[in-house]
Amino acid sequence: MKFRLVDQQYREQVKWIWDYCFEPKDHPFYLWYFTNYYQDGNTMAGIEDDKLLCCLQLNPYQILLRDATLPCSYIVGLASMPEARRGGIIRQLLYASFAEMRRRGHYVSLLMPSKAGFYYSFDWEFCYHLYKYMLPIQDLQSVARPYGELSHISDKKKITLLDEVYQKFTATKHGYIVRTTKNWENMLESCWAERGRIYLLTNNGLPEGYVFFTLIDKTFNVQEIAYANQQAQWSIMQFIYNHRSQVDKMEWNAPIDDLLHFNLPDPKQSIYLYPFMMARIVDVVQVLAVIRFPPAVASTVVIQVIDELLEWNNGTFIITVNDGVSSVYRTDKQPEIVCRVGALTQLVFGRASAAQLVSLGKLTVYREEYLTILDQLFPVCCNFVNEYF
Repeated sequence: MKFRLVDQQYREQVKWIWDYCFEPKDHPFYLWYFTNYYQDGNTMAGIEDDKLLCCLQLNPYQILLRDATLPCSYIVGLASMPEARRGGIIRQLLYASFAEMRRRGHYVSLLMPSKAGFYYSFDWEFCYHLYKYMLPIQDLQSVARPYGELSHISDKKKITLLDEVYQKFTATKHGYIVRTTKNWENMLESCWAERGRIYLLTNNGLPEGYVFFTLIDKTFNVQEIAYANQQAQWSIMQFIYNHRSQVDKMEWNAPIDDLLHFNLPDPKQSIYLYPFMMARIVDVVQVLAVIRFPPAVASTVVIQVIDELLEWNNGTFIITVNDGVSSVYRTDKQPEIVCRVGALTQLVFGRASAAQLVSLGKLTVYREEYLTILDQLFPVCCNFVNEYF
């Protein structure tokens, strides 16, 4: 079997697999995705006798990671024909995909897992969690306060204003997608394709919030909320609460630093921490060389990284950090720190501290002082991402 990027001649086979494994071909998202978004050159596939047996898409984004903007691949649509689901072809497909990401200079990858256990075996780890709200609409009364003006967005002319809100919203966050105009156009188009609506909040002419949503089955389904300040969030909650004659409940995936639940009348219901997005380092040396470190930290550590899939990550490395930048190279020295590439990913993304990873059995340090050094190099962050494809 050959693994390679495919061209237009395989598009119908890719669509058949998507229809079989995910949304049916008459689903609004399927129609939009393959009409407006899908690119042949981003699809890696396994092919045998001219038949496509498995595939995935490497959708490109820019991600803010440790004060550096990095290109990354968001893996979607990983699927195989039912008759080809044994024999390790997915492992081979992933290896070929990582090699392609590395060639493109995409040193980290993201994916939204359907079955996390499957991806653990390939060293993806959860780096994004969120609060999932499923609230009776009446509960929003306590957090609903009028502020500013909300207006319906029905075209792409307000993308600059939406992005201004997004930049303010993500100023306190990490690991988020740095959205381009094309990213915004895709977001708007996919929302409208699923009969969604978009409202922009302004105050004294300045953009301070927005909400993307659908109204389905008596539920106000939030696709995304962003706000520049607390008053803007309360105003959006007022807007949602105003739909109480149309819907019975609200569903929203909120960032992990959201504090709305502190002001709800009955927060001990329908709110839970939800594992959302996984990440994996594609190239250890390159990602450690391009991210920024706290400028006050000067240190050298020797770390052994275990990566059973990608040989270029598997080994021992010296990391020397000065003035916020690092040098990274292979060494034969004895390691001071040992971890799998998945645990290193969680450190780099700031989802877990070194001490937490030690307690989970994912990280080994041979001297206690290295815990402090790792926490200085990789402080825990508030990660946020809300891209779905």
